[in-house]
Amino acid sequence: QMRERCYLVKQVLNFTLEEVLFPNSDRFHPYMQEVASFLDSLSKKLSQCRIKGDDQHIQRNVNNFK
Repeated sequence: QMRERCYLVKQVLNFTLEEVLFPNSDRFHPYMQEVASFLDSLSKKLSQCRIKGDDQHIQRNVNNFK
């Protein structure tokens, strides 16, 4: 269950980066450098998160979040 949570957080982070922060980086400019540094560090920690087997239920949760 902990692996699933880690994987879910990783998917949410990727979505947030790709769909929210990067396309709107000019809106967040004064804070973007600090935020990017933190999220890069978090992303590196989550890079080891992998799910074994079927991840459809997690993908459904991510899609619901979107």
